[in-house]
Amino acid sequence: TRATIDRLLQFDLGSLYRSISDYVSPIFFGKAMEDLKEDKLKETLDLFDSMVAKERFLCGDDLSLADISIITGLSLLEATDYPLSLWRNACKWMDGVKDRLKDFYKEMNAKAIENTRQYVKFLRDVKTDIKTDK
Repeated sequence: TRATIDRLLQFDLGSLYRSISDYVSPIFFGKAMEDLKEDKLKETLDLFDSMVAKERFLCGDDLSLADISIITGLSLLEATDYPLSLWRNACKWMDGVKDRLKDFYKEMNAKAIENTRQYVKFLRDVKTDIKTDK
């Protein structure tokens, strides 16, 4: 229903994506990671994992805009090699969304994930090089 999708989009913007963004932002700006931000991310992922435990998609058997919105944020974590496998239900849900979207997902997200992954690796390598030069 529209109300459920709206609630899920609010959850995404206000909690899930926000905690993802707060966690990964330091990576892109060369700052130290904050344990408090990772703790909040884990709490939010725990909640999301429980939300997708019983249904194929967020609104049952039908893919919704909420699924597409949320997988985009989780893909950012994927690109940073965050251990999403710790949240089995979320991973199963992600696989289902990716499968349902097939070529569209590849075009929409897969290329961006790989580019982001390469950029994060570059930033980590540069940071390591700077530390070893001192």
